[in-house]
Amino acid sequence: MLTVTDTGVILATGSTKGGSVTLSSGAIGTTTVAGRIDVSATATAAADAAPPPAIGGAVAVLGNTINVSNTARIDATGDHGGGTVHIGGGWQGAPVADGTIASKVTMASGAVIDASAKLAGKGGTIVAWSDVRNPLSATTVAGTLLAKGGATQGDGGNIETSGHQLNVNGIWVNAAAGHGAAGNWLLDPYDITIVAAPSPAEAGT
Repeated sequence: MLTVTDTGVILATGSTKGGSVTLSSGAIGTTTVAGRIDVSATATAAADAAPPPAIGGAVAVLGNTINVSNTARIDATGDHGGGTVHIGGGWQGAPVADGTIASKVTMASGAVIDASAKLAGKGGTIVAWSDVRNPLSATTVAGTLLAKGGATQGDGGNIETSGHQLNVNGIWVNAAAGHGAAGNWLLDPYDITIVAAPSPAEAGT
């Protein structure tokens, strides 16, 4: 078992690019994040020079079972581009770090993952993924996922929530861009059903 407690802080910030943090408990382990992981990048420069681009770093949280608690904060923002946050696996199951594939990913309401571009540039990438091919795999995400484009220019980023069983009830997703193209949110369960919400009268019966 690998745990970042609610008082735990992992910092790998930078001025041109955020650092890289990988947490893996292996193919049969449980990884829990309840604290703060910060791989953000904030541009700095000498008085006579423009600041170089600052791009958010990379976070990978891997294991068979992954819990992102309500107190968790993962920051992969960058002044000029968002970074990447992979929970359970890479985009559409692409291998990340040690290649461990999650079978259960749970992100609680209140947890926040931010891979936005703060000033300019494209939003980053956030993935919450468990093995879509495994009938027992489940991804439940009720937290906040942000991959916004920069405040002055830049497209929105990419967000994926996938699992053989997928529950996104209560999720808050934002990959918008005020001065660029909107980003993407990929939902990739084995099956998907979209139904109309009940009217207030129906909901109370």
